[in-house]
Amino acid sequence: MKKILIALTCVAPLPVAAQSFTGAELSAEVSYTTGDNALGFTSYAGAAEFQVMGPLSVAADFSFNGFGSLDASARNFTLHGSYDTGYDINGGVFIGYDDFDGATSTIYGVEGKFQLPGAALEGFLAYADGDRDMKLVGVEGEFALTSEIYLTGKAGFGSSDLDDASRVGFGGEYRFAQGPIAYGEIGRLSNDGGSENYIAVGARVALGYAPGTTFGRRGIADVLRGY
Repeated sequence: MKKILIALTCVAPLPVAAQSFTGAELSAEVSYTTGDNALGFTSYAGAAEFQVMGPLSVAADFSFNGFGSLDASARNFTLHGSYDTGYDINGGVFIGYDDFDGATSTIYGVEGKFQLPGAALEGFLAYADGDRDMKLVGVEGEFALTSEIYLTGKAGFGSSDLDDASRVGFGGEYRFAQGPIAYGEIGRLSNDGGSENYIAVGARVALGYAPGTTFGRRGIADVLRGY
């Protein structure tokens, strides 16, 4: 967490006039596995992004994941720094603090996004250092069928000395005009102990002149649902 505070102190001295709010997002989600030992999860998240100067932006996001069936929870706070190349490509770095019932880790990584009208592809590479050492990689994308209906897909993979885990999901979104976004997803969670199908439904609200934030969440439980 000290490293996160150091990063914050680097951003704070920048002139207020140079920092322009660009977007924010709030979301809530519930999901369930469908096997014999069904588990339920809830997720709440928020994020905000500011343009610092020219093509440079900073963003912060927070997520809470509750695993009611396991009487456990996970929290993550992440800072992102991104650069807009001006050619539909964004690159960035991030650092985050991850907590799963007292097991804490610092997550470092690089990320990138390619975006066109009606389509986007985003990916990242990361390493979690701490109580839960893990290498992480993830990719997600979206494709517009209409101005309101989008197809989505995501995949996340994690590897540690104790276990390997993955999440693959496909879904859809309905984007209300000047309103919230409702979405659903089906997929599969796997680790060395086995695999389970899951289903998730949720909603999010994006604000700002560039609604939402450039990059998504990077917590271990966000990438590998329920892990």
